[in-house]
Amino acid sequence: MLDQRTLRVELEHRVARAQRAWPRGDADAGAIAVLRDFTPAAFAASAVAFAAEAAPQARAQWYAAFTRTIFLAGDPRNLSSRFRPDHLSEDGSIAWYGPGPLEHHKPLRRMLRPLQGTVDLAGLGSQHVPLTARDGAIAHLRIAVQGLTLQGYLVHVSHLLTEAVLDGLLTTVGALEIEHVPKLPDDLGPYHALRVSADPQTPDRLRAYAALSVGRRS
Repeated sequence: MLDQRTLRVELEHRVARAQRAWPRGDADAGAIAVLRDFTPAAFAASAVAFAAEAAPQARAQWYAAFTRTIFLAGDPRNLSSRFRPDHLSEDGSIAWYGPGPLEHHKPLRRMLRPLQGTVDLAGLGSQHVPLTARDGAIAHLRIAVQGLTLQGYLVHVSHLLTEAVLDGLLTTVGALEIEHVPKLPDDLGPYHALRVSADPQTPDRLRAYAALSVGRRS
């Protein structure tokens, strides 16, 4: 059951993992994603690939900093000569920078504005997202979109997927099945990762925004 006690325990476990990832406690790392367009498939695939390419120390520091990511609006085609991305989505719509000290990206952040916009999240439906060229397990990602803004969607999905990569949950996964639902059921069934954060409607309560389960091989 996704009651408040269960959600608190999940959040406490995430905090404990962050402390173990960088015990020194001075992790100052973040990432930046610059988006020209938004599609769930391109965003999910690029987030997974970006996290998988991070160097070991950067991975540990970013994990300890709760995979902080800043989302900016811009066209990667107009940035590549001056700001070469660390990862570019296959369709060229999303450029990722870092993870590392965010102060290294001050010029980029000054030039671009934070991403804002509206998308009909309720109408996104289900999508199949290949992650690698090889066959592998299928991961199922359920995202609760009721009351969620585009910015909130990016934040919660990014956290869940990048941390799943850093936790080694997607190592053998060949594809991701994304399902957009109004809210996650209380009886969620087996899952391997859960995105939990404060509910903006009732800040003293927690909410489950997304759940990831890794299942059979394709």
